Amino acid sequence: MTPTKADHHTLTVYYRDKPIATHTRSWERRKRVELPSHREAAKKQQRQIWRSQEIAAFISLGEEAKTYLERLTATNQPVKKNLRKLLKLKDEYGSFALIKAIKKASIHNAYGSHYIENILYQDMTPRKYHPPVRVKQENLNRIRLQEPSLAQYDAFVIKRRKDHD
Repeated sequence: MTPTKADHHTLTVYYRDKPIATHTRSWERRKRVELPSHREAAKKQQRQIWRSQEIAAFISLGEEAKTYLERLTATNQPVKKNLRKLLKLKDEYGSFALIKAIKKASIHNAYGSHYIENILYQDMTPRKYHPPVRVKQENLNRIRLQEPSLAQYDAFVIKRRKDHD
């Protein structure tokens, strides 16, 4: 929850003890007060999130992952936090198990990394986890690679078998 302070005339919103927005106080019930510049800044931030390497790595898992992420975003949960956890679960349990858990969660409209973690925990024991090597340059630790498509390999093998027959 975002901390706020209010008096009879203004409302101030704080983030990490610093004021980030001040609005004229409205006494109307359920009225949303926001500045157009704040809305634009939020949209810009959302677009930046969707361009991240983590998003690309997650979406490379397939259409189920992409759809799950879109629906997760619609729940107004913290996307980055959930995405990092989902990618960590992929590393622990493998891509196949993660997609299986995503399909199961989607059936029940359960969106959030905690749901996926619970499903994976209930369904299986994680494979042996070897954490990635950490280097001093933090930006290098955030690099994520897209999951390779095995369909291309399968097509190559089938074609090769046909050529040899």
